[in-house]
Amino acid sequence: KIKGHNSPDTPRVLQVEFRIHERVATATLRCFPDARRTAVHGHPHEEEFRSSAPIGRTPNKAGIRLPDSEGLPSETRFRLLERNPYGTSLLEVTPLSGRTNQIRVHLWQLGLPIVGDQAYLPEGQLGEQQTLLPTDPPFCLHAQRIELMHPELDERVMFEAPLPVWAT
Repeated sequence: KIKGHNSPDTPRVLQVEFRIHERVATATLRCFPDARRTAVHGHPHEEEFRSSAPIGRTPNKAGIRLPDSEGLPSETRFRLLERNPYGTSLLEVTPLSGRTNQIRVHLWQLGLPIVGDQAYLPEGQLGEQQTLLPTDPPFCLHAQRIELMHPELDERVMFEAPLPVWAT
């Protein structure tokens, strides 16, 4: 369900907007605090926790960024929603800064990598790609609602998507 704008150009417009955010620190993209969920490998020790690990400025050839004491300041809050008996947990995620791959890097650094992530793997390992194939398991990070400034219409638009099965 998309509120605000719905056209065949929507994916292209979003790509342009996200590329803009990669290069320029602006406040035109807003995800709602209660609207992000992720499934992670492992069980966090606390019900609520955060990471403030700085994130490296330069990605490797696969686009992977790593925690780096000389990197950009970043902070993410996490709240445990559910511990599953099969070794995963469901979390609510609130990034307080907007670094590339921030949620992924912080969870990986905490030893709680995202289920289905091809780049930030369990046990501190790194993958060689970030792109999923259609046959791969889903990447379990979901923003239920985002709002952004449409770069061509110059108006705010909101996009909503229902929670996937793994996030309910």
